[in-house]
Amino acid sequence: MKIVIDVNVWVSALLWGGVPGQVLRLVYEQTIESYVSVELLQVLEPTLRRAKFQTRLEQRQQAVGGLMAIVMALCPSVPIDDVYIPDLRDPDDVKIIATAIAANADVLITGDQDLLVLQAVQGIRILTPTQFLELL
Repeated sequence: MKIVIDVNVWVSALLWGGVPGQVLRLVYEQTIESYVSVELLQVLEPTLRRAKFQTRLEQRQQAVGGLMAIVMALCPSVPIDDVYIPDLRDPDDVKIIATAIAANADVLITGDQDLLVLQAVQGIRILTPTQFLELL
């Protein structure tokens, strides 16, 4: 199964674990395939560098560069094209949808309500980490 993981789920998985961490473990174990794009990585890195996450990074003895290396090692990168999604409430979310489309993903995993409300785009299901694990 091919998936794309949204930035909010990456942050949760890398810094806290929990249910998003269970999704990441499936990627690590190669049970599922996760894809990224340069554009997704360009959002993830500055998000991880936000001041509000610095204490958590220190607690886990992690550096942003190391976390980014993990993501890039686990996930092939796909080039994205411009896409138009008329029902998209947040135009910034087009990058994550474009990544899922370019990867020919089965599922986009997110915690973003602006995406979850869509339920699916071009045959790609949009699910929370919990919904995704229940699907498996």
